[in-house]
Order: sequence, then C-alpha cells, then structure tokens
Amino acid sequence: MYVSFTDNDKKTVHTHTSLISEEKAAEVQQLYENQNTWKGRGAFIATYLGLEAVNRITPLAKQAFARKAAIVGLFALAGGIAGSQGYWRSTGEGELKKTLIGAPIYENKFDVPELDKLFFFLDDDNNYEPSLYHHGM
Repeated sequence: MYVSFTDNDKKTVHTHTSLISEEKAAEVQQLYENQNTWKGRGAFIATYLGLEAVNRITPLAKQAFARKAAIVGLFALAGGIAGSQGYWRSTGEGELKKTLIGAPIYENKFDVPELDKLFFFLDDDNNYEPSLYHHGM
C-alpha cells in the first residue's frame, strides 16, 4: 500500500509498504485500522448530535423529513472527517513517522517502486544474471 506523509520540512513524501519489513508493514496497517475506528466513532457521535439537533431545535424540527435526514447525514459526514483528521493530528502522524524511520522515501509518487510488482529475468546479454524491470505504473 502506498503511504504518504509530511516530513519535517512540510513536504509530502511517499513510500510503499513493500519497501519495509513485514512487522513494520503490519504496524502501518494497524495505524490505518485505528484511523477507521476514530472515523467511525466521530461519525457515531456526530450522528447522535445531529439527531438531537433536528428533534430539539424548533426551526429544524419543523423541517420536512428529507431535510432532517440531510442535516443528520451532513453531521455524520463532518463527524467522520473530524474523527479521521483528529486521529492523524493527535497520534497517527507521529506514530507513522516513527514506524517508517529508515524506509526509502520519494518526493514523486510515481517514482516509488512496488516490490510486489517487480520481476526479474535472466539477461542473455549479461551472462544470464538477473535484471530487474518494473511492470507497475
């Protein structure tokens, strides 16, 4: 999986989980699963607040059902986004940087090799030594 984050110079850099050890790749995957948990919790809390708002605030309570549903949906969407951003700003970004120490990073996403998609062939012109070539992007 591609991983993008900002370095200390505030530049966005990219890497791939195939370039790091399996243990670190599992940690990165766990960080993204935690982000989904925060996103779900934020959406749940915001949905509850949206339901309370459309049922208790008089001008909103007088609206048609479709508008009430749209308001609650917007609350849920905003809560999910806020939960996700809150996770990355509070703990996720720092943990991701710690996990990816020593990983090769690239400024251009299209320069990142995926070792899952690298193949080799025995080069006839080079005494049948393996040569790598990339079948990715």
